[in-house]
Amino acid sequence: MGPVEIHRDGPRLRSGNSSVILPLVTALVLAGAPQWLGPKPAAAPKRVVTLAPSLTATVLALGKRDALVGVSRFDEAPEVAKLKRVGGFNDPSVEAVVALKADLVLVQMGPANQKPVEKMAELGIPVLAVGASPRDGESSSTAARAVLKVTPGGAALTVAF
Repeated sequence: MGPVEIHRDGPRLRSGNSSVILPLVTALVLAGAPQWLGPKPAAAPKRVVTLAPSLTATVLALGKRDALVGVSRFDEAPEVAKLKRVGGFNDPSVEAVVALKADLVLVQMGPANQKPVEKMAELGIPVLAVGASPRDGESSSTAARAVLKVTPGGAALTVAF
């Protein structure tokens, strides 16, 4: 096992490894705060990739199906059946995301996907990392709504572009 243990209340350094420093972005993301990795999108994203079925469901619920170009291999929603698969939560394919010319990747960060997700950001792809726990659901959907330029409009959602 590595120097970090993941607990319900967030990541902790294993005792005896006090010299190991976690990247700040990873600590913040695992703590649940939505974080940008790489550049922020210049405009409303038009080519979105999601790396978890819950994030795909959020995009669909926001009425942005047409923006989706890629999803994880675990996505089973009929609305995304014909979309390109880009790997799984733990093993997203950087090459597949780049080939799709994604202008936004929505991800739930975890220790296993940290390196490929950080590589996407290094390549200039905007990545929004959101919390993975149920308590983070509201902040995750709020962040997705903001970046996809969807605003609450009375009883229904109104697309802002």
